[in-house]
Amino acid sequence: MKSPTFSDPLLSILLVFLLGFLVLILYAVNMLPQGLLSFMSGPRLPAVAQPVVNAPAAAGSPQISENVSVGGELAGREISLPAPEYPEAARSQDITDTIHVAITVNPKGRVIAARALNGPLLLQQSAEAAARKARFGRGRLKRRSGTIKYDFKL
Repeated sequence: MKSPTFSDPLLSILLVFLLGFLVLILYAVNMLPQGLLSFMSGPRLPAVAQPVVNAPAAAGSPQISENVSVGGELAGREISLPAPEYPEAARSQDITDTIHVAITVNPKGRVIAARALNGPLLLQQSAEAAARKARFGRGRLKRRSGTIKYDFKL
């Protein structure tokens, strides 16, 4: 009995299929380095953000900052959305932008991962720090994800 080799067409097809399947799985769980499959997806756009209406905060009510909104499956579940600090270096250089931060929330409503998707590095760091302090309503799922949009305006 002859052992299979890479010249065997069926084995080659199977290997290519398995490799492609692995790449798709890694892509789906966002484990591939950014840009590796950019030819497939085009530009990454965050989920459509729903505006948050900001009323004066009463005792015990949710604290939602102005110029902040939530999108994705977390929209409407926010309890606390602290405003990011405007970095003095960015303010002195008149840097303004809208930063979208992709977040993952645990069942207790705490942000366990935050990653800025766009914008200047100075504003990204501040937006990520604020996103990590955000709190959301409890959920049944192990993890939920969404985006927070921060408008840095002077």
